[in-house]
Amino acid sequence: MGETVRLEMKMSKDLYDRLEQIAESEGTNRGELMRKATTLFLFAQDAKKQGSSIASVKDGKIVTQVIGL
Repeated sequence: MGETVRLEMKMSKDLYDRLEQIAESEGTNRGELMRKATTLFLFAQDAKKQGSSIASVKDGKIVTQVIGL
C-alpha cells in the first residue's frame, strides 16, 4: 500500500449513521468504506477524463448512469 496518512473529516450525522450500518453489514469499518469510496470516485474521474462514464447495468441494460462526478 505504501506510505499512509491520517485524514480527519466532518460529515452529517445521517451520513455517518449510514456508513456505520454499511460497515457493520459488510463486516468492515468506516475507514475501509471511505477508501473504497475514494477509489470509486477516482475511477469515475478517470473515466470522465477519457470521455467515458460509469453506470449501473442490469441484464445488459443501463439502469443508472452516473453524471456529475
